[in-house]
Amino acid sequence: MAQERDNDNPAAPQLPAPGWYPDPAGAGQRWWDGERWTEQVGPLPPARESEPPPGAAPAAPPAQSVGGGRGRRFRVGIAVLAVVLVGGLVALIASGSGDDAQATYAECQRDTRPTFAAMGELGSHLDVGVVQADYAAEVGDVQATFDRLDSPRVPPACAPVVGALGEAMDSYALASSEWNECIVSAEECAEGSTQSLWLEADRAIARARHRLHSLAAGGDAVAAAEAEAAQVEADALAKEQGQTALVAMETYATDHQGSYEGVTPGKLRSIEPSLPAGLEVAEAGYEYFSISIPSKGGNWFEIDREIGGELVFKCGETGRAGCPGNGQWG
Repeated sequence: MAQERDNDNPAAPQLPAPGWYPDPAGAGQRWWDGERWTEQVGPLPPARESEPPPGAAPAAPPAQSVGGGRGRRFRVGIAVLAVVLVGGLVALIASGSGDDAQATYAECQRDTRPTFAAMGELGSHLDVGVVQADYAAEVGDVQATFDRLDSPRVPPACAPVVGALGEAMDSYALASSEWNECIVSAEECAEGSTQSLWLEADRAIARARHRLHSLAAGGDAVAAAEAEAAQVEADALAKEQGQTALVAMETYATDHQGSYEGVTPGKLRSIEPSLPAGLEVAEAGYEYFSISIPSKGGNWFEIDREIGGELVFKCGETGRAGCPGNGQWG
């Protein structure tokens, strides 16, 4: 809240009179209205002696005035002007970061609004009940809307929002696939499976909304969002490296009569040199293995092949960056 000047208190420090003074925020001069800087700017006039400008440290007062009233008022003015300068710069910085935050928020909101709306409509239909065919068609429509998000154009701070929406999209699509498989195979579907996936989608959308609104909170929130965006990017690279490691594992098995026994990170890198030094092989047998890739964002991504051939994709820090809330990324 702005604090009013105390015009009735003769002991209150007096701010400099209105006038043109050197601009503390840049070259030239700026108009001081007696209380604060204004938006009026202009070129500097020829150098001349004048009353110390707001925010500028003046030269020492003449010796004969040190003991007089003018000298005391002058020294009080220096202290007040220092406060004005610091306060003005803080306000300027806060205003700038706030403007940046609002601009980022507005751009991200504009880009993601169609996807939020499409997912909201799908969710409302799920609340009243839909048949599988209608659900599959709606999921296709939502997917098409989400795919229109132009990722290279989305600001970096918005990437975590888009990432959470992508997690919701994956949950909706997986639920559609599982529902369809039940119908095709004429098997009784486990209702809890699709319900669980829809719940995961709801949670992912809630995370996306939270991340979006955090962008309007200021520089700290934007910095946090950009840091998370960097984590998402690092996790995406780790996932890609995990898939590359999986291909290298199959190549190794092909060269060893279908067995994974004896595989090591070094042997995998000899097959695929691009694999990172952090690649680990936790275990490997004739039909099974467990490998993991660390992410520079602090997460890790694991691929397990169970006896029988089923692949399980796990990640460490669920609900963070590129690791979905259910801890499965494949």
